[in-house]
Parts: sequence; C-alpha cells; structure tokens
Amino acid sequence: MKEKAIEYIELDLLDFDPLNPRVPNKIKNSSTNEVIRWMLKDASLIDLMESISTNGFFPGEPLLAIRKNNRFVIIEGNRRLAACKILSNPVGIDFMKATIGQVLERSSKENIPHKLPVVIFDNREEVLSYLGYRHVTGVKSWSSLAKARYLHQLYKIDGEPNDYEYFRLLARKIGSKADYVRKLVISYELYLIIEKEAFFKIENLDDNNFEFSKLADSSTRYSKITSFLGIDLKQENPLEDLDINNLKQLTKWLFEKNLENQTRVGDNRNIRILNEIVGNERALKAFCDGKSLVEARQLTSYPNQIMKNSISESLNKLKTAWNILPEVSETDMSDLDAIRELLEYLKLLNSSIKDKINKKDSDDFQL
Repeated sequence: MKEKAIEYIELDLLDFDPLNPRVPNKIKNSSTNEVIRWMLKDASLIDLMESISTNGFFPGEPLLAIRKNNRFVIIEGNRRLAACKILSNPVGIDFMKATIGQVLERSSKENIPHKLPVVIFDNREEVLSYLGYRHVTGVKSWSSLAKARYLHQLYKIDGEPNDYEYFRLLARKIGSKADYVRKLVISYELYLIIEKEAFFKIENLDDNNFEFSKLADSSTRYSKITSFLGIDLKQENPLEDLDINNLKQLTKWLFEKNLENQTRVGDNRNIRILNEIVGNERALKAFCDGKSLVEARQLTSYPNQIMKNSISESLNKLKTAWNILPEVSETDMSDLDAIRELLEYLKLLNSSIKDKINKKDSDDFQL
C-alpha cells in the first residue's frame, strides 16, 4: 500500500464511523452525543482524555478516514476522536459530568487539539484491508465480535456465499485461513439473527456482554451442534435451513444465567460435551427436561468409551510393569496388596461384562 500523507483537519469536520465494528448495532447511526455517552462507559476513555490533555495528541498515530462530501468519517481512531471532542467541547455531554469536569480542570489548554492528524483513504475497503493486519491478527486485537463484524463488512462489499477464492483473498488480508474466515462470517450472520430476535429476551444479554466466541465455536466447529441448528456448511447458503427454535435453545443454554449466575453449559470447555448430547436423542431429551450436562452425558456412548479406554490403558500399564520387573531391585507387601485388590476388581469386571454380553445375546435372540 502506497504511503499516504498526513493532513491536519478541523475537529468539527470529523465524524464517528457508523459502521465501527466495536460499537453495538443499537448505537450506530445515533447522535454524536449518544455515541460519546456509550464510549464513556469504558473507563479507559477518561484515561485517554487525561493523557491527551496532559501530553497532547500523539501525531505518530494519525486517524484513518474516508471523505464524505466535505466531511470525513473516521474509520480508525473513534475513541481518540471522542476524547478530543469531549475535551474541546463538553457542552451537551450529560454523562459523567463531574469526572469530565475534573479532567478539564487538570488539563492544559495548549494540549487540547482543535485539529487532528488524519490519513485519508479512497474508500472503506482500503482502510479495512489496512486494519486487518493491525486488529484481527495484530497487536491491537479486537474482541471476537468486533473481528467478526469487521470481516462481515469486508465480505459484504463484494463476497459471494460460497466463493472460496474470495475467502482465501480475505484470509490473506488478515493473515488467516479461508475456512476460519468463512465460519466467522457465518457465525456473525447467526449473531445478527439473535440480535434481531432481541437476544431471545434473555435477561441482561446484549451486544455489550455477548460472548461471541461461544457462539462461533459451538455453531461451526462442532458438527453435531451444527446439524442440530440445521446449518450445512457445504451449501451455498449454509443458514438456508436454520432451525430458529434450536438456535433459541442453544442461545439460552450458552448465555441464560440462573440464580447462581451460571449457564447450563458453563465455560467453553463444556461445549464439546454439549456436542455429544445434542447428537443423542435420549441425552438431548434429558438435557431439555432439566438434567445437567453430566447427567445427560451418561445417556450417550461416553461411559462405554471411558470403560474401554480405562481397560486398554490398564492393560498397557500392567504390561509395562511386567516388562520392567526384572530391573526392579525392591518390592514390598504394598505391591502385593495392590495386586490382590487389582485381582478382585478383575474378577468383578469379568463377571459383570460376561453378564452384559449374555443378556445382550439373549435379547438379540428374542428379537
């Protein structure tokens, strides 16, 4: 990308980006003061105001903008723009007045800028391509939801639903893989549906606290949950057969909290357990009826796998003990006690497994 010159532009000519990936959709296209009010909820904006009013605006990090008529939309640097607008003209800001007043009292007037350094790009896509390196995979990382919004914006410019070449191109722009980018875009479209449904009326859930990574992981990474939702990643439109009721169920399992402030699924590590459950009709019914993850999991094939793996691992460890025995110089009664206990468990396992096999053979014969 060709190096662009920095221009100093009047603060009053600089506007917030209505498509800023970090700003919740409900705030976008609101008034300047509404956007500033939302940004002030982040305490670090006050710190940024303190820094600018004490040290001045650092020209080494110019704002990035596109021209709109005779004004400029700031694509990168909206927080710094907000800080400068508040410092320059706090009139009309009806939020955190006392704190803002304290910052202004301590500020040096010569450090409050009325012009800001800006690099002007020809179009949004050019800025977004540049930002991909900095915020999606770079050191100034955005949240997973902000990354998804950003990629979705790029995709909507000229992407096609199943154009893998485009996803490869998009992935190269951010230093990632095409499959990851496509799944993130699909997950964001799921998120937009959830947002449109008012987050299924889940108490205290909105785009400020929505853990997008949970949705992205579960909906596209785990095949049984993907099928449960009716998503077909091979289709041109993967969400064409989306089951909205199952999406509602999943959203509630992931995000709705009980009186102990816990969700049904818990942290991200438990999503793989949920994946096993939704792939088993009996376990899924039990979970929907109120059984815990652990209880519902017992109705899947999971106990069978645990038993088989445990027997196999025990056999391997016994073989190791036998092979190493000639080199062992000391043994004691505790070793014999452990072996006797082991033999008792082997007898019980042998008897129980034989009974299960005989019962199964009997049931099969009756069929």
